[in-house]
Amino acid sequence: MIYEDSHEKLHQAIEAIQTNQKFSPDTPDLRDTRKRLGSFEGILSRNGVMWDMFETITRTASSDATVLIVGETGTGKDLLARAIHRQSGRNGRFVAVNCSTISPEIIESELFGHERGAFTGAHQQKQGLFRYADGGTILLDEIGDMPVQTQLSLLRVLQEQTVRPVGSHHEVPIDARVIAATNASLANAVQTGSFREDLFYRLDVIRLEVPPLRERREDILYMFGHFLKRVCADYGMDCPELHQSFMDLLLEQSWPGNVRQLENLTQRLVLKGHTRELTAEDLTEVLYSQDIPGSSSVSTVSETETVNQPLQSHDGPSPSINPALTLAAYLEPHLTILEKEYLETVLSENSGRIAESANQAGISRRTLLRKLKAYNIDKQYFRQKNSGSKE
Repeated sequence: MIYEDSHEKLHQAIEAIQTNQKFSPDTPDLRDTRKRLGSFEGILSRNGVMWDMFETITRTASSDATVLIVGETGTGKDLLARAIHRQSGRNGRFVAVNCSTISPEIIESELFGHERGAFTGAHQQKQGLFRYADGGTILLDEIGDMPVQTQLSLLRVLQEQTVRPVGSHHEVPIDARVIAATNASLANAVQTGSFREDLFYRLDVIRLEVPPLRERREDILYMFGHFLKRVCADYGMDCPELHQSFMDLLLEQSWPGNVRQLENLTQRLVLKGHTRELTAEDLTEVLYSQDIPGSSSVSTVSETETVNQPLQSHDGPSPSINPALTLAAYLEPHLTILEKEYLETVLSENSGRIAESANQAGISRRTLLRKLKAYNIDKQYFRQKNSGSKE
């Protein structure tokens, strides 16, 4: 969609160049235009709080100050970190690390590297993710789950701008901007002693607090429309119309899973084959089958309850199964889990290489990349993991 004053803004920019005037794309008028267009570095929003945050990113991206991103699960903290990296002008890699998924026994080796023979199984030297991100940006996601001892090592990295690989007596200079993200209160963690106070203040230089989707009502229909067009295009389907009852019910939801839940719901609706018009009944059916912690919709099946556990024989119907559900509605949440596990397995077998993984999965590269983004799967993790296992 092109807004009426877009051509005027373009003319204004051209005229400024021709007359040698100083013209910034971040002047108030153009900020308003970009806000109406609803996208910043690929992040969709028309919410004022979000755009204040985008302006903070633009203003501070070129500095080396640490950033702390705070927000509920599914609000897009990873996307914000990537936007900061792109805005910074840094030429190095963007490396994302989920601190909650790395074993405490190996997290320092993963982050800072190790020397050959540093511990059992360390047959070769390993670089570590901080050095891999040298000249770029490293995102430490779920920073609140980092072991306290590793927090001390990270504090030294931030203070000295060097890393000491496990088993080494030498410091290695690094130049990686650090962004930390959390869905928990680090201030509370400091009070309970599970997070170092000095590290908290080192990280909390530039704070970005991402509002949950329920506080950004103007974004719900806007983002849903964008997701709907994209998913329909991916699957070669016509986009359905939206009945008013559907839109009203969509806006009434609390969205505990935030943007990630909305995107997932969009895909579910499309794959159910609704091609003419979406109604409140269609939305209720899909919401009914979603199992999101804290959701106001009816929860029917616990995803962690049935996957990876053997079926137990019993005489009566399972209390976790709602007989009002169709088979498709019952299977949907489990298929989502299985799809994510399958993609992670394929990536691991192919050392994170997209072309080979897509070929093995029998899908296009574009579809694989879209699914990785939807499930927040980082291909770089599997490349690092496999390179480490060969050492």
